[in-house]
Amino acid sequence: MTYLIILIADKLVGANIDVQTELEGLDMMEIGEVAYGIDHGNEDEDLGPQLCAFAGKGELLEIKRFHRIHNRLDYTDYDERSALHIAAAGGHLNVVEFLVKKKVDVNSVDKF
Repeated sequence: MTYLIILIADKLVGANIDVQTELEGLDMMEIGEVAYGIDHGNEDEDLGPQLCAFAGKGELLEIKRFHRIHNRLDYTDYDERSALHIAAAGGHLNVVEFLVKKKVDVNSVDKF
């Protein structure tokens, strides 16, 4: 059903959504960004703390969404702690497993 809606939207407004985008389960905002090629510019300095906050709370779905949007998981916070550091310290095994599966650097070192 969703794919049918996307096909209709493509015909009516020219949204360029492919099957892969639809299968990834992007939300409506993300679909719009993909369809119209929206670039949020250079937000790198805010991305590390944002990713680490998700990791600290064990919010795996938010981390997966972050990964879909930014295609990277190696951002660090102000102390150069990675999401893996913070997830492990918080005991969020599901997040740790996901990050390791995505091949983040398990040997990264923070400022301490």
